[in-house]
Amino acid sequence: MRRPIRRSAIYRLLRVITRHKARATVVSMRTAFHVTFRLFEILIVPVLLVCGVVLAVVVVYRAHSWVSMAGHMSDTMQRVQVENESFRTLTQLFGGAFVLAGLYFSGKTIVLSRLAQSSERLAMALEGLGSDVEARRVGAIAVLGSFLDRSSAEYDTALSTLCAFVRSTTASDQYRLGWANQPSVDVQSAVEALSYRRRRSWRPVTRRELNLRGSYLAGCDFREADLAGADFRLAVLTEANFYRAVLREAKFTEAVAERASFVQADLREATFYRASAPEARYREAILTDVIFTRVDLSNASFAGTVLKRTSFSGAVLSGTSFNRAWLTECDFVNANDDDADFTDAVRRRGRL
Repeated sequence: MRRPIRRSAIYRLLRVITRHKARATVVSMRTAFHVTFRLFEILIVPVLLVCGVVLAVVVVYRAHSWVSMAGHMSDTMQRVQVENESFRTLTQLFGGAFVLAGLYFSGKTIVLSRLAQSSERLAMALEGLGSDVEARRVGAIAVLGSFLDRSSAEYDTALSTLCAFVRSTTASDQYRLGWANQPSVDVQSAVEALSYRRRRSWRPVTRRELNLRGSYLAGCDFREADLAGADFRLAVLTEANFYRAVLREAKFTEAVAERASFVQADLREATFYRASAPEARYREAILTDVIFTRVDLSNASFAGTVLKRTSFSGAVLSGTSFNRAWLTECDFVNANDDDADFTDAVRRRGRL
């Protein structure tokens, strides 16, 4: 019975990893294009200008030599031809130089105008977030989200602003009473903009990059979201949906994730220390090097999940299902797993 279970678990793990790698490849291609363009502007353009100046000096020197040689020629027709050729070369040189200079400055003007437009759009979006009209706030969030879809100078500003908007909006008791089971339209829009951002791959993921600490996000939809390195510490995530989300190195310390869904999510190196996640679902999720230390996982489901080096030390596992799960080097020291269901589960080299 164990062999088909193992083969099925490995197949699911490879399928999820392949899907996330394909998504990361698309983002890396976009990033490479922007990096190449910036390197061209920073390095190649000055080199071309220097080479152009050197070439101009050489051509002017050669033209001067031709004119000097023409003065010593006895044949009038030959002298005229040499002088004409010299002036034609100089005319072409300076004409090409003016054309290239015009193209360069025209390109710089277009770039600067786009930067000015981006700054103006950003300023209008920041102003729109404070509006009392919900439609205007949603429109401002959409504008800020557009800055997260590419490598732009406003990336950090837009990211931190949207995170601050979610934290401040959901912090009030009035919001938590009015939107107890689902997020408001503007909060969900901000969450979607943050979830599907295109993070610049040359910058390391930091805790401050996606800071949703202490936010009230009950019932939020995070399906297939890119939330790598996100900070959900002390957040309320009751019945939130993280289906197929990328949550590598995410922090859920002391978060409330009751009845949350992490089905097929990538939770490698995530931390749930002292979190409360009863009845949460982790079916077919990637759970490698995950910390569930002192977490309430009563009646949670890990059915059909592959777990490697996952720590359940001191966790509450009353009624938790590990049916058909594959557990390798998992730590269950001091865990309350008397009522846990390990039917058809495979446990290797773990600590009990």
